[in-house]
Amino acid sequence: MDRSNIMGLDKQLLEDPFYDRLLGCIYGSVLGDAYGLATELLNKEQIIKIYGTNPIPFPSNIRTSHSCRWFRGDWTDESDQMILVLESFIESGGKVDEVNFAKKLQKWVTNGFPELGDTAGIGSSFSSIALQSQFTTNPFYVSEKNWVTSGRRSATNGSLPRAPILGCIQYDKLATVISNSSALCKVTHFDQRCIISSNVLAITVAMLLNNAATKKALLSSTERKNDEVDHVIEEVAKGACSMLSSSIQERVEFEEIIYNTSLESLNLAYSDSLSYVFKALGAGFWGLRSNYSFKDTLNLVVREGGDSDCNAFICGALLGCKNGYSNLPKEWLSSLPYKEWLDQKVVKFVEIIKKNKKD
Repeated sequence: MDRSNIMGLDKQLLEDPFYDRLLGCIYGSVLGDAYGLATELLNKEQIIKIYGTNPIPFPSNIRTSHSCRWFRGDWTDESDQMILVLESFIESGGKVDEVNFAKKLQKWVTNGFPELGDTAGIGSSFSSIALQSQFTTNPFYVSEKNWVTSGRRSATNGSLPRAPILGCIQYDKLATVISNSSALCKVTHFDQRCIISSNVLAITVAMLLNNAATKKALLSSTERKNDEVDHVIEEVAKGACSMLSSSIQERVEFEEIIYNTSLESLNLAYSDSLSYVFKALGAGFWGLRSNYSFKDTLNLVVREGGDSDCNAFICGALLGCKNGYSNLPKEWLSSLPYKEWLDQKVVKFVEIIKKNKKD
């Protein structure tokens, strides 16, 4: 059975550039996550030893002691968090509610998704925040306290996967997008770099979607599509740099990341912190600029190793949003073991977006 189409979704929606991009963002991120698991925690030398210079296959990648914890083709905690945001949005009646999300997050940390037979699979520092008793009533207090006691320097990418889906919600109201992405980031990550990175991702998705919704998307050629992307990045960078104005060093670092044209210079697998939030952000924006196919772009990112599932998740979200669901590899979509389960949630999410779009 061909599982590349979304079960229960009106096929006419897939022909609408807006929904094509929205669905491209969601499923592109999931594919990136699942593909990135193949090289997570490996460095480039280890990856070359395993795969040589050949493209890394999906889902028939060589299993490692880390990736063997998941079924072939399965996504990880990156996509799980995106799905939790989606579920929370549906349960909250089409609103972003940080307390509802915190409750869902704590339940997920404890039980994973039982219907899929998996566990959350996240780090101890993340779970130590989510499992505190006050977390489900005042997540900001718990999160900020953890950040302060850790020396105010913890800026990991753990909350970043929540951002792209938040760009799909009220995409035409950027102030709301910023408010929503800030709120769900601060549920566990209080560092300014994490918040700004979440804002940047969500706004980028929102602007790409708004272009499609208002028929401003320049889809007729690669050159024109690149013009659109360059304009979006320029606008996003201006706003982000103004928010980082209190720290010249961080502003310079951010600009280097957002305008970076060299994947290798990101050193994704070589640093004191593989999960530093700017690394995943840099991988995403490098991918957004890519003129390679989805497969080839993700292969290049994943071959860099490091926190490759998160790096590829962000890259897949932005590239999928630029090129649309219709341009995602169908054989990869068909290889996702729980795609029909995800489809059911996406259909409910899209119905709310459709209603809000009409109002």
